[in-house]
Amino acid sequence: AAGEDRQAHHLRPAGKAGNSGLCVPFQKTGGALPKAGGGHGTETYIWNGSWSAKESNRAIAKRVNDLVVASCGFKNRGVKEANFYVLKETVAPAILVEVCFVDSQEDANKLNCTEVAKAIFKGLTGSEYTSTTTNTPTNSGCDKVIKAPYVEIGGRGKFTVTTPSGIKFRDKYCTHCGTVQGVYNHKESVYYDQVCITEKYVWISWMGGSGARRWMPIEDRKTNESWGTCV
Repeated sequence: AAGEDRQAHHLRPAGKAGNSGLCVPFQKTGGALPKAGGGHGTETYIWNGSWSAKESNRAIAKRVNDLVVASCGFKNRGVKEANFYVLKETVAPAILVEVCFVDSQEDANKLNCTEVAKAIFKGLTGSEYTSTTTNTPTNSGCDKVIKAPYVEIGGRGKFTVTTPSGIKFRDKYCTHCGTVQGVYNHKESVYYDQVCITEKYVWISWMGGSGARRWMPIEDRKTNESWGTCV
């Protein structure tokens, strides 16, 4: 939970120095968490203490917050102040971006992690992010995306393969242009954090051990055949 002393103890305590960079942790919050407040939307925190660069820090927080709100259409809960450990005990001025409420169906449906990351990048640098690589299918023969990747309700799910032949997983949510990265065999399970719905399949996704995102089809939308169970 944001603000609990157990978080970010690896950050070196020191006073706020206006020229020492910026610390920007961010997370999804939940209405059941202490001090989270319930509801939905985006809010960004700065330290509630006093230091020379506080107002410039507040301006950065507002810029980032407003861009994150615009990126997904979240409710704007504004910039707030708190005595959170991760804000107070850093060498650099810090902002804490609470992107959305993960236990809110409304927020979960809106959340696009890629757009949020771009918004934070632009808020900090003033420039648009341009990627030189992508795992989004772009070939004209690719399956049409019905619902772009979104975060699983609750932040995480578990899928267990029930089909005897197993299921191949890929680097893109497309059987046409996605390269096979491996296979989950019968009765094997994987924890996933994103879902994508295309014209043909329902896909789940997780971050592999190498740090690359993986995609696996779990249901044929044409035949309604499912190849496993989700919990």
